[in-house]
Amino acid sequence: GVSVWLDVYGLDLLLAYVVGALVAFVASHGLRSHDLHPILRSAAVFGGRGVYLFAPLILSGLALVLMTSFENDTQIGSIQLGLGYQALVVAAAGVVALLTQLVPSRFQSLSFGVLAVASLASISLLSVLNPSPQYSGDWLWAAVAIAVVGFLMLTFAMPHLRTSVRVDLGSWLLGALLVLSLVFVVEYEKNQWSMVVVLSSLIFAVTASARDIAGGAKSRLLGLCVVLAAALSPLGDLLSGSLIAGISAVALLLLADQLLRRQPLHVASLDTSYGFYGSFQVLSWLALCLAAALGSPPVIENLPKIFTASEWSLILGVSVGVLFALARIPHIRKQDSELSNIDPRNSRLENLLGL
Repeated sequence: GVSVWLDVYGLDLLLAYVVGALVAFVASHGLRSHDLHPILRSAAVFGGRGVYLFAPLILSGLALVLMTSFENDTQIGSIQLGLGYQALVVAAAGVVALLTQLVPSRFQSLSFGVLAVASLASISLLSVLNPSPQYSGDWLWAAVAIAVVGFLMLTFAMPHLRTSVRVDLGSWLLGALLVLSLVFVVEYEKNQWSMVVVLSSLIFAVTASARDIAGGAKSRLLGLCVVLAAALSPLGDLLSGSLIAGISAVALLLLADQLLRRQPLHVASLDTSYGFYGSFQVLSWLALCLAAALGSPPVIENLPKIFTASEWSLILGVSVGVLFALARIPHIRKQDSELSNIDPRNSRLENLLGL
């Protein structure tokens, strides 16, 4: 997906993956090492009620980002339906949505693993090796984009299991093999079916993660977020800048909250509209809305041409995320202070009760 947005291919893409994916794994490890799904834990950033708006928003956004990566200038990608819908996107979203609804949640992780191995096998079988892959040295922004999107994909858009360093390294190496295979391809046209399998696998992971958050009908409805992404796909070019900027800001907010918080999260407050984290945290939602607005085409078109539109969206999103992460520090410290007051090890509580 990043290679399509930023027009980065060959060894540049491989180097960007190696750097960006390592950063993403390290940054996401803490959020994926808990029993509670990271999307529910993000209530600490977006609020007890806000998380139920954030969940379909982030999952649909990630699915739409993946759908914009389907090349529309290839033989199968150029097939169009009415109202600007790309037939390949609609077909992939339909198959993935159907699979997610039919496969029981307890088999989602196994299904994703099978799809990942099938992706690697299909690339290996269909790829045509290029003895001299391209290298230009223009890989830095691609590495940043892979780190940001990779962090959110690993944190939110994967079936949630408690992770380990060994699992992380194995996943990173599998991804490196996937990218290495794609790097040595003469042209996309000869390998388009492999790319379809890879992207469909990742879209399946988004919907499987949705099914993993809750139980019953709610999980099935949330698992259909990919349908909303497919419905918005004709607007992909118009929304891509806002998506990149918003996703970048969200990544920074969540990572900063994880790093700056000293007290463990109060789990009972995460799934409620009250408690220590409130219903909606205005600063976090303001950051998301501001980043999305700054990444929109009217704003990007008026900026200097020293960066591409996607690079400007990434820069603006990261900048907004950093600024609002700093602005949230007093709020986080206040929550830490309140949580320390109810810590059973806190002797001040005993004195207050006269024990």
